Amino acid sequence: MHLPHVFARTLVASALAASIGCSSSGVQVPVQPLAEAQSMRLSSGMTIHQRLVIRDASTWSMVWLQIVGSHRPIPPVPAVDFTTSTVLVAAMGVRPTGGYAIAIDEVELHADAAAIAVDEQSPGPGCVVTASETTPVAVVVVPSFRGEATFLEHMSQLTCR
Repeated sequence: MHLPHVFARTLVASALAASIGCSSSGVQVPVQPLAEAQSMRLSSGMTIHQRLVIRDASTWSMVWLQIVGSHRPIPPVPAVDFTTSTVLVAAMGVRPTGGYAIAIDEVELHADAAAIAVDEQSPGPGCVVTASETTPVAVVVVPSFRGEATFLEHMSQLTCR
């Protein structure tokens, strides 16, 4: 991990703590990428920029169909126990080429809020990319939480030679 990325993440976390009025730091919780969504992480059906917090099965079923998009056969909706888990989705929308990626890196829970760190990556000058459009998405499962979710955006550009 590069120092500027760590420094930026620290600044973002500090800014969040100030913005949600936390006097102490929150608790980082495990972030588990959803295995069933990994094959769609660069070519999902999510064509608009979105950040979603999913806390129930019916919403999850609808969002899953959006994630799957035109993939065939349609994979079954992954089972999630919403009594203990929450699903987080971050979608970049349509990008003009390959070389774009998105990740949900960290989730920190506070008394009545959650800070969700999202990292969007784009190709830099000189990067060799595919000429087709992509629709990157990140889907993770975290322990259940209540309260407001704040997505902290970090954007970076790949350096290619």
